[in-house]
Amino acid sequence: MNLLLVSWLTGCGWMDGPAEPGPAPPPSDHRHGAQSGQVSLADPEAARAALLEQYLDWAGVPYRMGGSSREGLDCSGFIQLTYLQRFGVELPRDTSAQRGVGSKVAPSRLRPGDLVFFDTGPAERHVGIYVGKRQFLHVSSSTGVMLSRLDDGYWGTRFRDAIRVATH
Repeated sequence: MNLLLVSWLTGCGWMDGPAEPGPAPPPSDHRHGAQSGQVSLADPEAARAALLEQYLDWAGVPYRMGGSSREGLDCSGFIQLTYLQRFGVELPRDTSAQRGVGSKVAPSRLRPGDLVFFDTGPAERHVGIYVGKRQFLHVSSSTGVMLSRLDDGYWGTRFRDAIRVATH
């Protein structure tokens, strides 16, 4: 199944109201040992596979401002949840704080697991996770959890920067 998915895949907006926030994670220094099912960000192939599995698990879950559950979630909540579930790394909840958890990476040096940031409006920011092959995983306000291309017309013109999360 995973091989089929990999073969197939390789060829934050406005809502009516905020969702009830889930329980806040405990404070973190962003470092945790991997648990069962978690992989290291230092292994790009394993990170890519984990992110594609996350996509399969969450594809189509709708956007919901402030959400962090299968009933709906926003971009930064999904990033926080994905990093914890797939890599055992706790990140801050909001997009601006997530920009501060690592170092900038040039677009030409992106690897699976890097956070990608976009300017989507005068005061709006959007975050996704780079999967590889110019794709990133994120939550679209119109589609929910999805994969998009960094070089597509909309996202390509709004790309701001990328961060490699410091995990040790």
